[in-house]
Amino acid sequence: MTISLTNMRTRLNNIVDIPISGTTSADGSTDKLTAIDASLARYPDNYFDNWYLYPTVAAEERSIKSFLSPSGTITVWEAFTAKVEDAKAYTLYRYSNADKLIALNQALYDVYPKFYKRIWDTTLYGQNDYNEATNEFDKFIYTVPTTFTEFPQQIWLIPAYTGTHTGSDDADALTDSAASWTINELVGFTIYNKTDGSSGTVTANTATTVTATLADGTDTDWDEDDEYIVKKPDQMPVRFYDFKVIDRADVASYEFHANISEEYIIALAGRGQLTQFTTEASTTELTNDQAEVVCLKAAAKLLELYLGRIDAQDAEEMRKSIANFEWKYKVAIEDDCKRMPSLQTKMGVDFSWSN
Repeated sequence: MTISLTNMRTRLNNIVDIPISGTTSADGSTDKLTAIDASLARYPDNYFDNWYLYPTVAAEERSIKSFLSPSGTITVWEAFTAKVEDAKAYTLYRYSNADKLIALNQALYDVYPKFYKRIWDTTLYGQNDYNEATNEFDKFIYTVPTTFTEFPQQIWLIPAYTGTHTGSDDADALTDSAASWTINELVGFTIYNKTDGSSGTVTANTATTVTATLADGTDTDWDEDDEYIVKKPDQMPVRFYDFKVIDRADVASYEFHANISEEYIIALAGRGQLTQFTTEASTTELTNDQAEVVCLKAAAKLLELYLGRIDAQDAEEMRKSIANFEWKYKVAIEDDCKRMPSLQTKMGVDFSWSN
């Protein structure tokens, strides 16, 4: 399951903010610095000072300079790109939406490894009998992709087709005259051009050709003798244990040593940091229950951002609120119902021999 930024911000608002929504009752000033809603007359002068105004139609957020009652005139520090007109929806927030985004992303980072996204990577393949010259690279050293923030918890081997392109240079489709594939059996799989490092999703195949749009390589097409690899359909992956993790301080990612045949795609299973939010539509890998936990952490992070912006008289109360949210978060994240499942298979022991 995934949760959007909009959903998470709403949850965070329910915890730490009290948004006020309304509709403007008159046009704002031509200098684009005001918005007017006479229904706000129930609030005293300056009540919304230092709050944030978010007109929905403009999708812009501005810090409030002053509020005048009974006219319901809100003046902001920075002009909107257009005048805030009559009958336009808006929301008032105590805390900035931009700051909430920062707090939520900090929380997504801090909850690791309790909460994480599951990673399944198949960009590596066996190379111990790869046809390139042996002095070009160490055929027994594999570098874990940087999407993993820790060494993968599982390694699997997937049987694959391998061969070379026997067609002309600069071809869009792979041709292997020695192949005998079933028509369209490879559709949906990823084919890798091992020679130039590109890859693409198969959209069609015949007995001897494969159609896929290649990307992310040095050439992104097929030249004569380019080598390829693509998984075989209906083949069970095999769990692989015969590897040695290499602990080297001078590399940016993890490495392992293994003797793996060229006829296998290497699948790495593990966990990584939750996806950070960017746009309103962006999502991260959480259930509803887990989202509530992350929002408790985000509430603490949000208030921490505001500690340096408030007077000393209020700072102590805010510190108490921060500590309260941190305590609630620590209790909630230990709830077994909210934990993510372990990716590591537990070892079983047969004690029958001891009887």
